[in-house]
Amino acid sequence: MNCANIHLYGVISNEDMNQFLRGWYDGCFDKLRRIEFYVNLRWQKLLAGMSVYEDCECKIPIKPLYRMKTIYIENRNGVKASIERIKQVEDMYMCMTIR
Repeated sequence: MNCANIHLYGVISNEDMNQFLRGWYDGCFDKLRRIEFYVNLRWQKLLAGMSVYEDCECKIPIKPLYRMKTIYIENRNGVKASIERIKQVEDMYMCMTIR
């Protein structure tokens, strides 16, 4: 099990969210350390399994943040995660921390 931290920031559709969660639950993305994204292109590359974002460190200011909902899940490898749905102005953002 890889105790990684993943922070995903971006405007995310429910379909993309479900696709990522299915892959994560099956054990994908365990090697990822920290990811922050804000455009759909990076999101699509992440879903495609491209390793260019492994151990990626970049800070993107996103303020103000309003926490709306927190979900706690665990994948087949025993990796636990919390997902926070965050609202900023009119856009929906998601922050996922894997621990």
